[in-house]
Amino acid sequence: AVVSTQSTGNRTPPRLLSEIILVDDYSDSSELETLDNEIAKLVKTRHVRLPKRSGLIKARLFGAARARGDVMVFLDSHCECNVGWMEPLLAEIQQDRRTVPSPVIDVIHYENFEYMQAMPQVGAFDWSFTFYWQMKDQGSNLTAPLVAPVMAGGLFAIDKAYFEEIGTYDTEMNIWGGENMEMSFRIWMCGGKLLSLPCSRVGHIFRDSAQYSFNGESK
Repeated sequence: AVVSTQSTGNRTPPRLLSEIILVDDYSDSSELETLDNEIAKLVKTRHVRLPKRSGLIKARLFGAARARGDVMVFLDSHCECNVGWMEPLLAEIQQDRRTVPSPVIDVIHYENFEYMQAMPQVGAFDWSFTFYWQMKDQGSNLTAPLVAPVMAGGLFAIDKAYFEEIGTYDTEMNIWGGENMEMSFRIWMCGGKLLSLPCSRVGHIFRDSAQYSFNGESK
């Protein structure tokens, strides 16, 4: 979480960054003992903690309700923002506030933290609503935004007012899984569009198991 927060602050131009909110879903990790000391060293960063374990969606809504910026960027805690990642996201929203852009998600290996660049892809789904990545022909313009049917859901930017206009997240969802589909359909049905941006890159650690439990369950 600290590395994610550091890279967000260090690789976002100060004029574009209002604040960084680190949401703690009532974690019982021993690392919390030193977390606030580390956060105190970071700029524009605050730590908010839920009063009980509530799951991913309620945790995200808890942070969103406290956000002061015009645009919110949702990120998982286990990622690292690359150089120049923020500007393309904001540029698309500036052109159309109903655009919801996502960075291309590069892979950070969970065992050795090797950073591997991913090919630009878009989110797609089959008839069982299983999400998968799909290659898309970029033509001769390798930096052009790619229109996406759905997004992965962990990393995206959205106009705060538009997020509220479309009803935010379904608050009955717990843990994670499915919220990306629900949010994607909500955006399309409310006049928005989803983009994957090859010029915006964020590395993500894809772990082999969950690091937490929710009501005795893990996913």
